[in-house]
Amino acid sequence: MIMEGDVNWILLLGLALAVTAAVALLFVFLAGRATWAYRNATHERDRFRTEAETHEARLSQILTSVPVALVETDTEGRFIFANRAAHQLLGRRDQELIGLRFHSATWGITYPDGRLIPPELLPNARALRGQTVKGFQHVIAHPGTKRKLLVSVTAMPILDNLGRVIGSSAAIVEIDSLNPAASPEAELTRRVFDAAPNPVIVVGGEGQVREINAEAARMLGLEADAARGRAFAELVAPEHRWEAVRAYPTEIIRTGQVPAMPLEESLTSRGERRFVRWTGVALPFEDGIDAVLMVGEDVTEQPYEDGTVTAEAPEGDSQSLAALSERLAVAEQGRVRAEAEAAAAQTSLTQALAAAEDRRHRVDAEAEEGRRLEDVGRLTSGLAQDFNALLTLLLGALDMIGRQADNPERVRRVADAALQAGQRGETLTRQLSAFSRGDETHLRALNVGAIVRGMPNPIQAGAVEVQVPDAPAYARFDPVRLQGALTALLINARQAQGPTEPIRVRIESSQVAAGDPDLAAGDYVKITVADRGPGMEPDVLIRAQEPFFTTRPGAEGLGLAQARGFARSRGGALRLGSTPGVGSTAAIWLPRVPTDEALAEQTDTPAKAG
Repeated sequence: MIMEGDVNWILLLGLALAVTAAVALLFVFLAGRATWAYRNATHERDRFRTEAETHEARLSQILTSVPVALVETDTEGRFIFANRAAHQLLGRRDQELIGLRFHSATWGITYPDGRLIPPELLPNARALRGQTVKGFQHVIAHPGTKRKLLVSVTAMPILDNLGRVIGSSAAIVEIDSLNPAASPEAELTRRVFDAAPNPVIVVGGEGQVREINAEAARMLGLEADAARGRAFAELVAPEHRWEAVRAYPTEIIRTGQVPAMPLEESLTSRGERRFVRWTGVALPFEDGIDAVLMVGEDVTEQPYEDGTVTAEAPEGDSQSLAALSERLAVAEQGRVRAEAEAAAAQTSLTQALAAAEDRRHRVDAEAEEGRRLEDVGRLTSGLAQDFNALLTLLLGALDMIGRQADNPERVRRVADAALQAGQRGETLTRQLSAFSRGDETHLRALNVGAIVRGMPNPIQAGAVEVQVPDAPAYARFDPVRLQGALTALLINARQAQGPTEPIRVRIESSQVAAGDPDLAAGDYVKITVADRGPGMEPDVLIRAQEPFFTTRPGAEGLGLAQARGFARSRGGALRLGSTPGVGSTAAIWLPRVPTDEALAEQTDTPAKAG
């Protein structure tokens, strides 16, 4: 029995056991909740990773199927990506290009005139030094068919977030094959050209050989491919006569008149010294003359050198006079024959050109398609960089989700950012796919203020203040392109102003009177981006909208050009203003759509979709 005044140990032990059980249950509850949150976060992470892999696979499929040769290199110039078109153009099987440099991947890399190109001057090598190379033309040889191709290469550096070069991207477009065309008209022209018994050379406006027939190649001891692109004067005349010979076809192209005296030049052919008389024939094209047909005649056996008689008959020597007269008659016959052959050659070429004129209209459509494919290459290069940024954001968001698994609100915000990046990537993918198929972008009448307010802030530091009018202001545009143009302007403004002060964006309605040099009279929506940076001097302001012009080391100089291209495509304009020491403004003007028309269009859109 417990005595009065003693401690009730049974009661105390019971209370301690109850408290211990309650603490244990609390720990079990908290552990279960943490496990549930971890499983949910893991599930979301796996879902986002799957979506990111799906988008990445879709992008890879699109880039692989683009009919333009696209390649990407690392900082050492080795290929780390090459699509199917690149493998086909360079004559390689799938994945054979990976790990190779451009000089190792192909051969026969020369300028169009036949000069070898040093490896350090190739577009990819220059892009790795931070340069943007646009439309660099050179010749490559297909290793399988030995066919020479003239290609145009556009290369750009790939930069990380700190502006450092981490690789290069390039689009390679085949301009033309340097072999004779396979069409019946071109084959007939080539056969007539090569059948001429005299040497015939087509000389362009710069004095370069554009075409040469079989007899001229035989006389010069060269292959036709080796002669094309070289200077005509250097092929057919001694060095001290180059200037005079170069001036002969240039004068015909400039005046349209053939000089009365032909060219008579000496050259060494197959180890023998020969004299050739060249007669020029103008080749009209559209409204002018772009080339000269030089028809040659071997006059080595005739009594002329440099256009003068080399023998003078003694006075009273009738036999010598008769011999000289006979030789002069033979020379005249040769001249008449040369003129007749030149006339025949001109007639043949005229007929061939007439036949080719019908084909030119068909070729125009193909040329337009080629230009569009070049645009696909340039667009793909830009989209690849956009996708790099989007994938970086996705991966960063997924990493933060994994680190913040016990904070659902934080996870939700990061997941929303990753989802927006994925949706942006999907939109870019659709845009590239539509552009590569030649589809027209769907334009809609939208509220400019709502679109601008809804776009994500593309700037890492600082704020953006957006001022919109009380009444909605509508314009017809593609929202993706507007966001791209505004992003370029905001990045330029932040780089000029620095991270401390906010950038101001103002949207307002404005009118333009008749007589404006850039805009038609009417109502417009004006989007102004203003910064308080150092401003631009007048000479810089004049050139600011030129593509690739920039005053910042390492910049591409495409931001203002992109915004200007978007505004002009919609019938508007980009206008710049700047005061040194005060700041700069960039304003995009878009034609305004009446409110009732815009609302009616938005009402009709669901009905059409259904």
